[in-house]
Amino acid sequence: GAGKVAPTVSYEDGGKTLVLNVTTNFAGSDQLVVSGLQYTSFTAPGAADYLQLVVTGAGGATNASDSRTLQVMQPTLASGANQLFLVGQAPTTISPITVTDASIATITAAQDLRIRIPATVNMSWNTALTTATLTGTGASKVSATVSYEDGGKTLVLNVTSNFAGSDQLVVSGLQYMSFTAASAPGYLQLVVGGAGGGTNASDSRTVQVVAPTLASAANQVFVVGQAATAMSAITVTDAATPTITAAQDLRVRIPASFNMTWNTALTTATITGGAASKVSTTVSYEDGGKTLVLNVTNNFTASNQIIVSGLQYQNFTAPSGADSLQLVIAGPGGGTAARDSRTVQVVQPTMASAADQLFLVGQAATAMSAITVTDAAAPSITAANDIRIRIPASLNMTWNTALTAASITGSGNSKVSNTVSYADGGKTLVLDVTSNFGAGDRIVVSGLQYMSFTAPSTPDYLQLVVTGAAGGTAASDSRTIQIVAPTIASAANQSFIVGQAPTTISPITVTDAGLATITAATDLRIRIPATVSMTWNTALTTATLTGGAAGKVAPTVSYEDGGKTLVLNVTSNFLANDQIAVSGLQYTSFTAASAADSLQLVISGPGGGTAASDSRTVQIVAPTMVSAANQVFVVGQAPTAMSAITVTDAATPTITAATDLRIRIPASFNMTWNTALTTATLTGSGA
Repeated sequence: GAGKVAPTVSYEDGGKTLVLNVTTNFAGSDQLVVSGLQYTSFTAPGAADYLQLVVTGAGGATNASDSRTLQVMQPTLASGANQLFLVGQAPTTISPITVTDASIATITAAQDLRIRIPATVNMSWNTALTTATLTGTGASKVSATVSYEDGGKTLVLNVTSNFAGSDQLVVSGLQYMSFTAASAPGYLQLVVGGAGGGTNASDSRTVQVVAPTLASAANQVFVVGQAATAMSAITVTDAATPTITAAQDLRVRIPASFNMTWNTALTTATITGGAASKVSTTVSYEDGGKTLVLNVTNNFTASNQIIVSGLQYQNFTAPSGADSLQLVIAGPGGGTAARDSRTVQVVQPTMASAADQLFLVGQAATAMSAITVTDAAAPSITAANDIRIRIPASLNMTWNTALTAASITGSGNSKVSNTVSYADGGKTLVLDVTSNFGAGDRIVVSGLQYMSFTAPSTPDYLQLVVTGAAGGTAASDSRTIQIVAPTIASAANQSFIVGQAPTTISPITVTDAGLATITAATDLRIRIPATVSMTWNTALTTATLTGGAAGKVAPTVSYEDGGKTLVLNVTSNFLANDQIAVSGLQYTSFTAASAADSLQLVISGPGGGTAASDSRTVQIVAPTMVSAANQVFVVGQAPTAMSAITVTDAATPTITAATDLRIRIPASFNMTWNTALTTATLTGSGA
């Protein structure tokens, strides 16, 4: 009867009935063989039953039943217990899983066995474990070496021999891991139809991943260098299935990549909320201050809640993008059970001078290079805290505090006053911010000066402060400031005596800095300090010059400041570390005792500041002479005994065997010594 039935078929009763379109009436004993179609949707086990033949139209009664049966069989899957996991929990051992084949066997070596974690459950198998413990009547038919599919979601058990009806396998010794997010209860799935096959049975037990929640009251933005700052209150709420225990405590962790810590100096928190009595207010810290530890004294119950406040964050050392605090409930080093619903962020404005600047020790007040300050995308510059530009302590200079009006340009210029002030003894410039900056607002500051270049300083950076007078450095300048100085070194200390004749100088070596400073435009000057009562011998106008740079200085010298300053005429600019040695000149006019002091090197022209002080000293000393009493004589008086005279040498000795001691009666005074007496009485330590 094949030619009497159309090959195109249709279905009724939601797919339960196959309809064959008969195009011509059958004759007696006509026969039809139907094949090439499929059964599907084997949703549950079913006892043996028979297909039904209907020839009386849609909905007709059964006219014949199949002589053969159909049956849906089902193996079963049963874990030993429900399992509850915490988000962030470490890899955890499975509850033993029992797989029992149906009475008519379904598990074959061709298709193997698979146990699949549903996509809805946020965990996987621990794929590092490749050997299972197998027991039960079917254990000998399955390899203990296991593998995994679907990125670790599916465990594959290699069946080596077909199961017999009701064979049983118990699987243990493996683990679940990667509990990444909370998941409602779900069921492991048994697959016996090969890779990617449908679910043949679901576990009789459940797996579930739960998590408490963490929520700060608000997002927080900090600035690099900001002082320790109060936290936004944090609310911790346990899951409906409780997870927080006295055994494991509570930890609130700052991500490792985030550039701040808790302020570990604060050890008492404010704890409120329904579960406040279950947590101690005395807190501690771990991980170098990255983790706050809250001591849980009693286990939480479902949905218990606490609110933590009264603590601080600190050490905002570098910018960090928005990130979330982490809640840990599984003990020290535990995984992240929940992330804060709010964020923390560390931002940084920038500062850039227009150019590096090099100053000389003793240089006059000098204009600053223009400085550009740009706020971060999350604004940090406020009217409450102003802007400060600080000279580091390592730089031996200050701002010129006599200048109080700056030039301010740039997109944020209307938000900053042109009238400036100073703090920290002139080390810090204070710019008065009148309105909060917006994202990326920028100002350019110029028209001010640096001064007081008192000593050499290695290159360093101006510091930007935007968190108030006590704030830390929010940013460092992209350019450097450096103070350099040549050096001056006499060959030896020199000590002179009041009244001494003009005396040759100890040779003086002048060495330029690693960055050259000595120029033909400003010459070289060696100045005797005002405190030292002597001058150069201005009668000598030719010096002896040696050293690598001797050809860059004229040997003919001159003097300034009434002979206090020697002027060396530089004919060509020095190069870095060029050196000359000056000799052949003299000091004179030793008019009074003077304490040890150092010659001063001046490289910035007449009256310039001291660029360097001599490494040796000059000093003027004098012995003293004291008669025991005043004496009055009469014209014509007979020879008369002297009042005893005490001579005391200076602390730096001056009296020598080479030059002896003389006590002279002034030429204008009308008396002499009695030369008939040739023996004196001498006492004292020098007698």
